[in-house]
Amino acid sequence: MNYVVTSTLPPTFGGRTKALLNRTRLLMENEDFDFTLISTNFKSNYQEIYDLYVNKHYVPQNVRFMNIYDFLRGNEEPKPTQKHPVEEEGYEVQKVSKKKNAYRYFKDGIYVMYKSYTHTGGQLNYIDYISPNSSVRIMRKDYDLKGYLYREIHYVPNSLNKTQEIMYTQSGSPFINRIYDGTDKNNIKHVVYFDGENSQFFKDESEFIKFCFEKMIESNSNVICDVRKLDQPLNEADIHNCQKIYLQHSTFHELNKPEKLRGSFKYLKEHAKEADRIVLLTEEQRKNWESVTGVTDNTVTIPHSISLTREPTETRDKNKFVIMGRLDGNKRINHAMKAFSLAAKKNKDIYLEVYGEGDLLDELKSFRDELSLHKRVVFKGRTDNPDQVFQSAQASLFTSKYEGFGLVVLESLVNGCPVISYDIKYGPNEMIEHDKSGFLVEPKNVEEMSEYILKAVDKKFDVQVDRKYSHESFVKQWAKLLQPNKKPFSQKLKALFNYS
Repeated sequence: MNYVVTSTLPPTFGGRTKALLNRTRLLMENEDFDFTLISTNFKSNYQEIYDLYVNKHYVPQNVRFMNIYDFLRGNEEPKPTQKHPVEEEGYEVQKVSKKKNAYRYFKDGIYVMYKSYTHTGGQLNYIDYISPNSSVRIMRKDYDLKGYLYREIHYVPNSLNKTQEIMYTQSGSPFINRIYDGTDKNNIKHVVYFDGENSQFFKDESEFIKFCFEKMIESNSNVICDVRKLDQPLNEADIHNCQKIYLQHSTFHELNKPEKLRGSFKYLKEHAKEADRIVLLTEEQRKNWESVTGVTDNTVTIPHSISLTREPTETRDKNKFVIMGRLDGNKRINHAMKAFSLAAKKNKDIYLEVYGEGDLLDELKSFRDELSLHKRVVFKGRTDNPDQVFQSAQASLFTSKYEGFGLVVLESLVNGCPVISYDIKYGPNEMIEHDKSGFLVEPKNVEEMSEYILKAVDKKFDVQVDRKYSHESFVKQWAKLLQPNKKPFSQKLKALFNYS
Protein backbone atom coordinates (compact mmCIF):
# COMPACT_ATOMS: atom_id res chain seq x y z
CA MET A 1 0.00 0.00 0.00
CA ASN A 2 1.13 3.55 -0.75
CA TYR A 3 0.06 6.52 1.36
CA VAL A 4 0.31 10.28 1.08
CA VAL A 5 0.01 12.27 4.30
CA THR A 6 -0.88 15.94 4.11
CA SER A 7 -2.48 18.54 6.34
CA THR A 8 -5.45 19.49 4.16
CA LEU A 9 -7.20 18.63 0.91
CA PRO A 10 -9.06 21.83 -0.01
CA PRO A 11 -11.68 22.22 -2.77
CA THR A 12 -9.62 24.97 -4.43
CA PHE A 13 -5.87 24.68 -4.14
CA GLY A 14 -2.45 25.93 -5.09
CA GLY A 15 0.76 24.34 -6.27
CA ARG A 16 1.47 21.87 -3.47
CA THR A 17 -1.92 20.14 -3.56
CA LYS A 18 -1.97 20.29 -7.35
CA ALA A 19 1.39 18.51 -7.46
CA LEU A 20 0.27 15.95 -4.86
CA LEU A 21 -2.87 15.06 -6.80
CA ASN A 22 -1.04 14.98 -10.12
CA ARG A 23 1.59 12.61 -8.70
CA THR A 24 -1.10 10.33 -7.27
CA ARG A 25 -3.02 10.23 -10.54
CA LEU A 26 0.03 9.45 -12.67
CA LEU A 27 1.30 6.71 -10.38
CA MET A 28 -2.12 5.07 -10.04
CA GLU A 29 -2.46 4.98 -13.80
CA ASN A 30 0.71 2.90 -13.90
CA GLU A 31 -1.09 -0.44 -13.50
CA ASP A 32 -0.49 -1.76 -10.00
CA PHE A 33 -0.03 1.36 -7.85
CA ASP A 34 -2.62 1.98 -5.17
CA PHE A 35 -2.83 5.12 -3.05
CA THR A 36 -4.55 6.34 0.09
CA LEU A 37 -4.53 10.08 0.80
CA ILE A 38 -4.61 10.90 4.52
CA SER A 39 -5.46 14.42 5.73
CA THR A 40 -4.93 15.62 9.30
CA ASN A 41 -7.05 18.77 9.59
CA PHE A 42 -10.76 18.98 10.37
CA LYS A 43 -13.44 19.46 7.72
CA SER A 44 -17.04 18.43 8.20
CA ASN A 45 -17.61 18.01 4.44
CA TYR A 46 -14.60 16.03 3.24
CA GLN A 47 -16.79 13.59 1.31
CA GLU A 48 -17.91 16.44 -0.96
CA ILE A 49 -14.27 17.32 -1.65
CA TYR A 50 -13.39 13.70 -2.41
CA ASP A 51 -16.28 13.54 -4.88
CA LEU A 52 -15.11 16.80 -6.46
CA TYR A 53 -11.58 15.45 -6.97
CA VAL A 54 -12.87 12.31 -8.66
CA ASN A 55 -15.51 14.06 -10.78
CA LYS A 56 -12.97 16.58 -12.06
CA HIS A 57 -10.51 13.72 -12.77
CA TYR A 58 -7.85 15.10 -10.45
CA VAL A 59 -7.45 11.51 -9.19
CA PRO A 60 -8.75 8.10 -10.35
CA GLN A 61 -11.98 6.69 -8.95
CA ASN A 62 -10.22 3.93 -7.03
CA VAL A 63 -8.10 6.25 -4.88
CA ARG A 64 -8.82 5.94 -1.15
CA PHE A 65 -9.31 8.97 1.07
CA MET A 66 -8.98 9.03 4.84
CA ASN A 67 -9.11 11.78 7.44
CA ILE A 68 -7.88 11.25 10.98
CA TYR A 69 -11.04 12.66 12.58
CA ASP A 70 -13.44 10.84 10.27
CA PHE A 71 -11.47 7.66 10.97
CA LEU A 72 -11.69 8.02 14.76
CA ARG A 73 -15.34 9.06 14.56
CA GLY A 74 -16.06 5.66 13.04
CA ASN A 75 -18.79 4.31 10.81
CA GLU A 76 -22.09 3.95 12.61
CA GLU A 77 -25.32 2.46 11.34
CA PRO A 78 -26.78 4.66 8.57
CA LYS A 79 -28.91 7.42 10.03
CA PRO A 80 -31.57 9.56 8.37
CA THR A 81 -30.62 13.08 7.35
CA GLN A 82 -31.52 15.64 9.99
CA LYS A 83 -33.29 18.80 8.86
CA HIS A 84 -32.52 22.19 10.38
CA PRO A 85 -35.16 24.71 9.27
CA VAL A 86 -34.24 28.36 8.96
CA GLU A 87 -37.14 29.57 11.06
CA GLU A 88 -36.92 29.08 14.83
CA GLU A 89 -39.72 29.83 17.24
CA GLY A 90 -39.08 32.83 19.45
CA TYR A 91 -36.48 34.41 17.14
CA GLU A 92 -36.68 37.15 14.55
CA VAL A 93 -34.73 35.98 11.47
CA GLN A 94 -32.86 38.24 9.04
CA LYS A 95 -31.19 36.98 5.82
CA VAL A 96 -27.62 38.26 5.62
CA SER A 97 -27.52 38.96 1.86
CA LYS A 98 -28.71 37.67 -1.49
CA LYS A 99 -25.33 36.01 -2.14
CA LYS A 100 -25.03 34.25 1.22
CA ASN A 101 -27.32 31.47 2.38
CA ALA A 102 -26.94 32.68 5.96
CA TYR A 103 -29.17 34.23 8.63
CA ARG A 104 -28.93 36.34 11.78
CA TYR A 105 -31.20 35.60 14.73
CA PHE A 106 -32.50 38.16 17.22
CA LYS A 107 -34.21 37.47 20.54
CA ASP A 108 -35.98 40.39 22.18
CA GLY A 109 -34.05 42.62 19.78
CA ILE A 110 -30.64 41.24 20.77
CA TYR A 111 -28.39 39.56 18.18
CA VAL A 112 -27.68 36.09 19.60
CA MET A 113 -27.15 33.58 16.77
CA TYR A 114 -25.92 33.16 13.18
CA LYS A 115 -26.61 30.20 10.87
CA SER A 116 -24.85 29.29 7.63
CA TYR A 117 -26.35 26.86 5.11
CA THR A 118 -24.94 25.33 1.92
CA HIS A 119 -26.04 26.83 -1.39
CA THR A 120 -26.67 23.40 -2.88
CA GLY A 121 -29.07 21.28 -0.87
CA GLY A 122 -29.52 23.79 1.93
CA GLN A 123 -27.79 21.69 4.60
CA LEU A 124 -26.75 23.43 7.79
CA ASN A 125 -23.01 24.22 7.84
CA TYR A 126 -22.64 25.74 11.27
CA ILE A 127 -24.27 27.80 14.01
CA ASP A 128 -22.47 30.66 15.75
CA TYR A 129 -23.72 31.67 19.20
CA ILE A 130 -23.12 35.37 19.75
CA SER A 131 -22.27 37.18 22.97
CA PRO A 132 -24.87 39.92 23.61
CA ASN A 133 -22.13 41.96 25.30
CA SER A 134 -19.64 42.07 22.42
CA SER A 135 -21.38 40.73 19.27
CA VAL A 136 -18.49 38.22 19.03
CA ARG A 137 -19.18 34.51 18.82
CA ILE A 138 -18.68 32.54 22.02
CA MET A 139 -19.34 29.10 20.53
CA ARG A 140 -19.59 27.49 17.10
CA LYS A 141 -21.25 24.19 16.18
CA ASP A 142 -20.23 22.49 12.91
CA TYR A 143 -22.55 19.93 11.31
CA ASP A 144 -21.77 17.04 8.98
CA LEU A 145 -23.36 16.47 5.58
CA LYS A 146 -26.27 14.57 7.15
CA GLY A 147 -27.04 17.33 9.62
CA TYR A 148 -25.47 15.82 12.76
CA LEU A 149 -23.31 17.82 15.15
CA TYR A 150 -19.64 17.08 14.47
CA ARG A 151 -17.61 19.78 16.23
CA GLU A 152 -18.21 22.33 18.97
CA ILE A 153 -15.73 25.19 19.47
CA HIS A 154 -15.52 27.34 22.61
CA TYR A 155 -13.77 30.73 22.71
CA VAL A 156 -12.21 33.07 25.22
CA PRO A 157 -14.84 35.76 25.95
CA ASN A 158 -14.73 38.77 23.61
CA SER A 159 -12.16 37.17 21.29
CA LEU A 160 -11.75 34.50 18.63
CA ASN A 161 -9.12 32.69 20.69
CA LYS A 162 -10.09 29.04 21.05
CA THR A 163 -10.18 27.24 24.39
CA GLN A 164 -11.59 23.82 23.42
CA GLU A 165 -12.84 21.88 20.41
CA ILE A 166 -15.03 18.87 21.11
CA MET A 167 -15.88 16.42 18.33
CA TYR A 168 -18.89 14.11 18.42
CA THR A 169 -20.04 10.89 16.82
CA GLN A 170 -23.39 10.92 15.02
CA SER A 171 -24.85 9.35 18.16
CA GLY A 172 -23.81 12.44 20.10
CA SER A 173 -20.90 10.96 22.09
CA PRO A 174 -17.71 13.05 22.37
CA PHE A 175 -14.62 11.33 20.98
CA ILE A 176 -12.04 14.14 20.75
CA ASN A 177 -11.24 17.21 22.83
CA ARG A 178 -8.55 19.54 21.51
CA ILE A 179 -7.46 21.92 24.26
CA TYR A 180 -5.97 25.27 23.19
CA ASP A 181 -3.70 27.81 24.84
CA GLY A 182 -6.31 30.58 24.60
CA THR A 183 -4.01 32.95 22.68
CA ASP A 184 -4.59 34.52 19.27
CA LYS A 185 -2.16 31.94 17.80
CA ASN A 186 -4.68 29.19 18.65
CA ASN A 187 -1.97 26.67 19.50
CA ILE A 188 -3.15 23.21 20.53
CA LYS A 189 -1.82 22.33 24.00
CA HIS A 190 -3.25 18.84 24.49
CA VAL A 191 -5.53 16.34 22.80
CA VAL A 192 -7.78 13.84 24.57
CA TYR A 193 -9.25 10.85 22.70
CA PHE A 194 -12.30 9.14 24.22
CA ASP A 195 -12.55 5.52 23.10
CA GLY A 196 -15.65 4.07 24.69
CA GLU A 197 -15.11 4.06 28.45
CA ASN A 198 -11.39 4.71 28.06
CA SER A 199 -9.55 7.92 27.26
CA GLN A 200 -6.05 8.68 26.02
CA PHE A 201 -4.17 11.89 26.73
CA PHE A 202 -1.66 13.31 24.23
CA LYS A 203 0.79 15.97 25.31
CA ASP A 204 0.59 17.77 21.96
CA GLU A 205 -0.89 17.54 18.48
CA SER A 206 2.19 15.83 17.04
CA GLU A 207 1.90 12.93 19.49
CA PHE A 208 -1.81 12.61 18.65
CA ILE A 209 -1.16 12.52 14.89
CA LYS A 210 1.56 9.90 15.45
CA PHE A 211 -1.06 7.78 17.24
CA CYS A 212 -3.43 8.18 14.28
CA PHE A 213 -0.77 7.19 11.75
CA GLU A 214 0.00 4.03 13.72
CA LYS A 215 -3.69 3.06 13.66
CA MET A 216 -4.34 3.98 10.00
CA ILE A 217 -1.20 3.03 8.04
CA GLU A 218 -0.63 -0.63 7.25
CA SER A 219 2.66 -2.48 7.57
CA ASN A 220 4.85 -2.95 4.48
CA SER A 221 3.88 0.42 3.03
CA ASN A 222 5.40 3.48 1.41
CA VAL A 223 4.40 6.83 2.92
CA ILE A 224 5.04 10.15 1.17
CA CYS A 225 4.96 13.15 3.50
CA ASP A 226 4.18 16.44 1.73
CA VAL A 227 3.97 18.75 4.78
CA ARG A 228 6.73 19.64 7.24
CA LYS A 229 4.31 19.75 10.17
CA LEU A 230 3.87 15.99 9.73
CA ASP A 231 7.57 15.08 9.60
CA GLN A 232 7.85 14.43 13.33
CA PRO A 233 4.70 12.32 13.84
CA LEU A 234 5.52 10.23 10.77
CA ASN A 235 9.17 9.74 11.70
CA GLU A 236 8.25 8.71 15.25
CA ALA A 237 5.34 6.46 14.23
CA ASP A 238 6.05 2.77 14.83
CA ILE A 239 4.91 1.16 11.55
CA HIS A 240 6.45 -2.17 10.58
CA ASN A 241 8.54 -2.22 7.40
CA CYS A 242 7.43 1.24 6.32
CA GLN A 243 9.48 3.32 3.87
CA LYS A 244 9.06 6.98 4.84
CA ILE A 245 9.65 9.54 2.08
CA TYR A 246 9.79 13.28 2.77
CA LEU A 247 9.11 15.58 -0.18
CA GLN A 248 10.21 19.22 -0.01
CA HIS A 249 7.84 21.47 -1.97
CA SER A 250 9.32 24.79 -0.86
CA THR A 251 12.75 26.19 -0.13
CA PHE A 252 14.13 25.01 3.20
CA HIS A 253 16.16 28.08 4.16
CA GLU A 254 15.79 31.79 4.78
CA LEU A 255 15.99 34.09 1.77
CA ASN A 256 19.53 34.00 0.30
CA LYS A 257 20.85 32.17 3.40
CA PRO A 258 21.10 28.43 2.59
CA GLU A 259 22.80 27.81 5.94
CA LYS A 260 19.87 29.26 7.95
CA LEU A 261 16.92 26.89 7.99
CA ARG A 262 13.30 27.97 8.15
CA GLY A 263 11.64 26.82 11.36
CA SER A 264 9.40 24.18 9.78
CA PHE A 265 12.43 22.35 8.33
CA LYS A 266 14.48 22.11 11.52
CA TYR A 267 13.08 18.75 12.62
CA LEU A 268 13.78 17.13 9.24
CA LYS A 269 17.29 18.57 9.21
CA GLU A 270 18.03 17.24 12.69
CA HIS A 271 16.65 13.80 11.77
CA ALA A 272 17.81 13.69 8.14
CA LYS A 273 19.79 10.47 8.70
CA GLU A 274 16.65 8.68 9.88
CA ALA A 275 14.70 9.39 6.68
CA ASP A 276 14.48 6.58 4.16
CA ARG A 277 14.32 9.08 1.31
CA ILE A 278 14.21 12.86 0.99
CA VAL A 279 12.95 14.07 -2.38
CA LEU A 280 13.84 17.54 -3.64
CA LEU A 281 12.55 19.22 -6.78
CA THR A 282 15.76 20.74 -8.17
CA GLU A 283 19.41 19.72 -8.32
CA GLU A 284 20.55 23.01 -6.78
CA GLN A 285 18.32 22.57 -3.75
CA ARG A 286 19.43 18.95 -3.31
CA LYS A 287 23.08 20.01 -3.26
CA ASN A 288 22.38 22.82 -0.79
CA TRP A 289 20.38 20.46 1.46
CA GLU A 290 23.21 17.92 1.47
CA SER A 291 25.69 20.67 2.30
CA VAL A 292 23.62 21.86 5.26
CA THR A 293 22.79 18.41 6.68
CA GLY A 294 25.92 16.49 5.73
CA VAL A 295 23.65 13.61 4.66
CA THR A 296 24.01 12.55 1.02
CA ASP A 297 22.96 8.89 0.80
CA ASN A 298 19.17 9.28 1.03
CA THR A 299 18.43 12.29 -1.20
CA VAL A 300 17.06 12.24 -4.72
CA THR A 301 15.91 14.89 -7.20
CA ILE A 302 12.54 14.32 -8.85
CA PRO A 303 11.14 17.50 -10.44
CA HIS A 304 7.48 18.14 -11.09
CA SER A 305 6.21 16.87 -14.42
CA ILE A 306 3.93 18.17 -17.13
CA SER A 307 2.49 16.99 -20.43
CA LEU A 308 4.97 18.20 -23.02
CA THR A 309 2.43 18.37 -25.83
CA ARG A 310 -0.03 21.24 -26.15
CA GLU A 311 -2.49 21.95 -28.94
CA PRO A 312 -2.17 25.65 -29.84
CA THR A 313 -5.58 27.31 -29.61
CA GLU A 314 -4.65 30.98 -29.28
CA THR A 315 -2.92 33.63 -31.39
CA ARG A 316 -0.01 35.18 -29.54
CA ASP A 317 -0.28 38.92 -28.89
CA LYS A 318 3.21 40.45 -28.86
CA ASN A 319 2.04 43.27 -26.58
CA LYS A 320 0.46 41.03 -23.95
CA PHE A 321 2.37 40.06 -20.79
CA VAL A 322 0.96 37.92 -17.99
CA ILE A 323 1.79 36.95 -14.44
CA MET A 324 0.07 34.11 -12.59
CA GLY A 325 0.14 33.20 -8.90
CA ARG A 326 -1.27 33.86 -5.45
CA LEU A 327 -1.59 37.53 -4.62
CA ASP A 328 0.61 37.36 -1.53
CA GLY A 329 3.90 38.75 -0.31
CA ASN A 330 6.07 35.92 -1.60
CA LYS A 331 4.95 36.31 -5.22
CA ARG A 332 5.88 40.02 -5.25
CA ILE A 333 3.34 40.94 -7.93
CA ASN A 334 4.13 44.58 -7.10
CA HIS A 335 7.65 44.07 -8.50
CA ALA A 336 6.22 42.86 -11.80
CA MET A 337 3.87 45.86 -11.88
CA LYS A 338 6.70 48.30 -11.15
CA ALA A 339 8.91 46.78 -13.86
CA PHE A 340 6.00 46.86 -16.28
CA SER A 341 5.29 50.52 -15.46
CA LEU A 342 8.87 51.45 -16.39
CA ALA A 343 8.57 49.55 -19.67
CA ALA A 344 5.13 51.01 -20.37
CA LYS A 345 6.56 54.52 -20.37
CA LYS A 346 8.63 53.55 -23.41
CA ASN A 347 6.07 51.36 -25.17
CA LYS A 348 2.47 52.59 -25.21
CA ASP A 349 1.03 49.35 -26.64
CA ILE A 350 2.03 46.74 -24.06
CA TYR A 351 -0.33 45.62 -21.28
CA LEU A 352 -0.21 43.24 -18.32
CA GLU A 353 -2.81 40.71 -17.15
CA VAL A 354 -2.60 39.43 -13.56
CA TYR A 355 -4.12 36.01 -12.80
CA GLY A 356 -4.69 34.85 -9.24
CA GLU A 357 -6.46 35.53 -5.97
CA GLY A 358 -5.22 36.51 -2.54
CA ASP A 359 -5.21 38.89 0.39
CA LEU A 360 -3.24 41.60 -1.42
CA LEU A 361 -5.76 42.19 -4.23
CA ASP A 362 -7.01 45.55 -2.96
CA GLU A 363 -3.50 46.71 -2.09
CA LEU A 364 -2.24 45.78 -5.56
CA LYS A 365 -5.15 47.56 -7.23
CA SER A 366 -4.29 50.70 -5.27
CA PHE A 367 -0.65 50.35 -6.32
CA ARG A 368 -1.77 50.03 -9.95
CA ASP A 369 -3.68 53.30 -9.62
CA GLU A 370 -0.63 54.99 -8.07
CA LEU A 371 1.32 53.94 -11.17
CA SER A 372 -1.45 55.36 -13.41
CA LEU A 373 -1.88 51.97 -15.10
CA HIS A 374 -5.60 51.45 -14.57
CA LYS A 375 -6.22 50.57 -18.22
CA ARG A 376 -2.98 48.68 -18.84
CA VAL A 377 -2.80 46.36 -15.82
CA VAL A 378 -5.89 44.16 -15.53
CA PHE A 379 -6.66 41.80 -12.64
CA LYS A 380 -8.35 38.74 -14.14
CA GLY A 381 -8.87 36.60 -11.04
CA ARG A 382 -8.34 32.85 -10.94
CA THR A 383 -8.19 30.96 -14.24
CA ASP A 384 -9.11 27.35 -14.96
CA ASN A 385 -7.39 27.50 -18.33
CA PRO A 386 -3.73 28.52 -17.88
CA ASP A 387 -2.83 27.00 -21.26
CA GLN A 388 -5.04 29.51 -23.02
CA VAL A 389 -3.54 32.38 -21.03
CA PHE A 390 0.07 31.44 -21.76
CA GLN A 391 -0.55 30.65 -25.43
CA SER A 392 -1.95 34.13 -26.02
CA ALA A 393 0.88 36.03 -24.29
CA GLN A 394 4.24 37.20 -25.61
CA ALA A 395 5.89 36.37 -22.27
CA SER A 396 5.10 35.71 -18.62
CA LEU A 397 6.71 37.32 -15.58
CA PHE A 398 7.92 35.57 -12.43
CA THR A 399 8.99 37.62 -9.39
CA SER A 400 8.78 35.32 -6.34
CA LYS A 401 11.10 35.72 -3.35
CA TYR A 402 11.70 31.97 -3.28
CA GLU A 403 10.15 28.72 -4.49
CA GLY A 404 10.74 25.01 -4.15
CA PHE A 405 10.32 24.69 -7.90
CA GLY A 406 8.06 27.27 -9.57
CA LEU A 407 5.60 25.06 -11.45
CA VAL A 408 4.01 28.05 -13.18
CA VAL A 409 7.32 28.63 -14.99
CA LEU A 410 7.10 25.14 -16.48
CA GLU A 411 3.43 25.65 -17.37
CA SER A 412 4.36 28.80 -19.27
CA LEU A 413 7.28 27.24 -21.14
CA VAL A 414 5.37 24.15 -22.23
CA ASN A 415 2.88 26.48 -23.91
CA GLY A 416 5.67 28.17 -25.85
CA CYS A 417 5.50 31.26 -23.66
CA PRO A 418 8.96 32.52 -22.61
CA VAL A 419 9.46 33.58 -18.99
CA ILE A 420 11.13 36.72 -17.67
CA SER A 421 12.06 35.59 -14.18
CA TYR A 422 14.02 36.63 -11.15
CA ASP A 423 16.94 34.21 -10.82
CA ILE A 424 15.83 32.96 -7.41
CA LYS A 425 16.24 29.75 -5.47
CA TYR A 426 14.89 27.40 -6.69
CA GLY A 427 13.80 26.36 -10.16
CA PRO A 428 13.93 29.12 -12.79
CA ASN A 429 17.60 28.74 -13.75
CA GLU A 430 17.14 25.00 -14.30
CA MET A 431 14.11 25.49 -16.58
CA ILE A 432 14.88 28.76 -18.42
CA GLU A 433 17.74 29.06 -20.91
CA HIS A 434 18.68 32.73 -20.78
CA ASP A 435 18.07 34.69 -23.99
CA LYS A 436 16.53 31.61 -25.61
CA SER A 437 13.45 30.53 -23.64
CA GLY A 438 13.28 33.70 -21.58
CA PHE A 439 15.44 35.94 -19.44
CA LEU A 440 16.93 35.49 -15.97
CA VAL A 441 16.96 38.71 -13.97
CA GLU A 442 18.89 39.68 -10.86
CA PRO A 443 16.39 39.38 -7.96
CA LYS A 444 14.69 42.68 -7.04
CA ASN A 445 16.17 44.45 -10.09
CA VAL A 446 12.95 45.88 -11.54
CA GLU A 447 14.90 48.14 -13.92
CA GLU A 448 16.58 45.12 -15.52
CA MET A 449 13.25 43.31 -15.74
CA SER A 450 11.67 46.32 -17.46
CA GLU A 451 14.44 46.28 -20.07
CA TYR A 452 13.81 42.60 -20.79
CA ILE A 453 10.06 43.25 -21.10
CA LEU A 454 10.80 45.77 -23.85
CA LYS A 455 13.29 43.41 -25.50
CA ALA A 456 10.77 40.56 -25.46
CA VAL A 457 8.17 42.41 -27.55
CA ASP A 458 9.88 41.77 -30.90
CA LYS A 459 12.24 38.94 -29.95
CA LYS A 460 12.00 35.53 -31.61
CA PHE A 461 12.35 33.04 -28.77
CA ASP A 462 13.18 29.35 -29.08
CA VAL A 463 11.29 27.80 -26.17
CA GLN A 464 12.21 24.19 -25.45
CA VAL A 465 11.36 22.04 -22.42
CA ASP A 466 13.73 19.32 -21.23
CA ARG A 467 12.25 15.81 -21.31
CA LYS A 468 13.27 15.31 -17.69
CA TYR A 469 10.04 17.19 -16.93
CA SER A 470 7.91 14.68 -18.86
CA HIS A 471 5.35 12.43 -17.19
CA GLU A 472 7.31 9.42 -18.42
CA SER A 473 10.49 10.47 -16.61
CA PHE A 474 8.51 11.40 -13.49
CA VAL A 475 6.72 8.04 -13.25
CA LYS A 476 9.91 6.09 -13.90
CA GLN A 477 11.70 7.81 -11.03
CA TRP A 478 8.84 7.51 -8.55
CA ALA A 479 8.18 3.88 -9.48
CA LYS A 480 11.83 3.09 -8.83
CA LEU A 481 11.63 4.85 -5.48
CA LEU A 482 8.41 3.21 -4.32
CA GLN A 483 8.92 -0.29 -5.64
CA PRO A 484 12.54 -0.94 -6.66
CA ASN A 485 11.77 -4.32 -8.20
CA LYS A 486 8.69 -3.19 -10.08
CA LYS A 487 8.74 -2.59 -13.83
CA PRO A 488 9.09 1.21 -13.77
CA PHE A 489 6.96 2.24 -16.74
CA SER A 490 4.17 0.05 -18.06
CA GLN A 491 2.98 -0.42 -21.61
CA LYS A 492 -0.39 0.89 -20.46
CA LEU A 493 1.11 4.23 -19.44
CA LYS A 494 3.29 4.39 -22.56
CA ALA A 495 0.14 4.12 -24.65
CA LEU A 496 -1.59 6.75 -22.52
CA PHE A 497 1.15 9.30 -23.21
CA ASN A 498 1.78 8.16 -26.81
CA TYR A 499 5.32 6.96 -26.18
CA SER A 500 6.65 4.20 -28.40
